[in-house]
Amino acid sequence: MSIEKMELVNIAGLTGDLNAVLVKLSDCGCFHMESAASYLGKDKGYKSIKEDNPYTPVLKQLGELSARAHIKLESADCSDIANTSLDRLNKRVLSVRRKLDKLIEEKNEAKDKLNTYKIALEQVNHLKGLDADFQQLFNCKFVKVRFGRLPSDSFDKLPYYDDKPFYFVDFTKEKDYYWGAYFTPNSSAEEIDEIFEDLYFERMKIPGFIHGNSDAAAEELGSLIESTGKEAEEAEANINAFVEKEKPGLDKIFSHVKAGHDNFDLRSMAYFSKDKFHVVGFVPKKEAEGFMKLFDDMENVSVLMQPASANGKLSPPIKLKNNKFTQP
Repeated sequence: MSIEKMELVNIAGLTGDLNAVLVKLSDCGCFHMESAASYLGKDKGYKSIKEDNPYTPVLKQLGELSARAHIKLESADCSDIANTSLDRLNKRVLSVRRKLDKLIEEKNEAKDKLNTYKIALEQVNHLKGLDADFQQLFNCKFVKVRFGRLPSDSFDKLPYYDDKPFYFVDFTKEKDYYWGAYFTPNSSAEEIDEIFEDLYFERMKIPGFIHGNSDAAAEELGSLIESTGKEAEEAEANINAFVEKEKPGLDKIFSHVKAGHDNFDLRSMAYFSKDKFHVVGFVPKKEAEGFMKLFDDMENVSVLMQPASANGKLSPPIKLKNNKFTQP
């Protein structure tokens, strides 16, 4: 195992070519950028540019969208949107986000209803034997009805309250509980509620949409559970289809914005003087010749190669080179 030899690179050119240079540097995969200020010093009339990265808001929106859609955005050919404005790309991402949020809301609503119906069915099943119509009980003007379960030891204490104006009806019995309801006049409801609270009565809320007796209500709820389950499945399928349709376009936007974001960050390490720029960094010595050829088509850009130790202010990065024995 040995250390890769490096070369110090100084790239200079007109400011108008900087973006194209940064793209080449990002794509080449062998350039390690350094702050040009360290190379040139602060007495050369050069300065760095500190600006907020305009690509950050769009990249943040894409990150939130990918998390919301449970997808991983990937690299893709984005040449066909290279000239599209950031504002337009951001509006496109926000439009996809709004549509996705609407689909997710529809799915959540279906799941919430499904959960409500399942809980209601579980409660109604504890009231088997109730032959009265739920709606008639709910509509009683002079009597309050409370459904729930009462611990078995509390059930045994009910005879102590025979002088109180209530009537408890049990429908089903479990190991430690009686499921049922108590009835009391409106005028005594507060007092009776306190008594049953002291007896550890666990009240359950029967949804107002339930109709008929316990058997009819259970049948109705079973149908609602089946139909709402299909709604939830369809909503999930709509989300998956939408995400599958939009992902290729999102991958393009992500690739374009990520490249722009990274290139813009590199600008902060460049140095500017009027209409000129300087970029400094290191490349492996064995890559130096091919690296210089990357800029053959740029007449106003010059590339100067120097030994890695040419500037004492900059330390070359350490890259280990494995031989055939150490590589595994």
